[in-house]
Amino acid sequence: MMWLLKSKRGNQTCGHLHAAEAEARRCLDRQALPSAWSVASASLVLVDQRPKQDPWYVSMLWLGMVTAPPQALF
Repeated sequence: MMWLLKSKRGNQTCGHLHAAEAEARRCLDRQALPSAWSVASASLVLVDQRPKQDPWYVSMLWLGMVTAPPQALF
């Protein structure tokens, strides 16, 4: 679990994550207006949302680039 500062006026954050709640509270004390922020916890999930490449297409593209004459590339 990670900790961050969240603006009470919107969905803004302080811009970095903290490994412990105590670190986030120290960061809160260093803010110009501490009352405008609150400490919140966050769970991070790694989700790869890149489109999946078709292995057949990738291998044929590689084969085409390797076997093509240099004049065809320019």
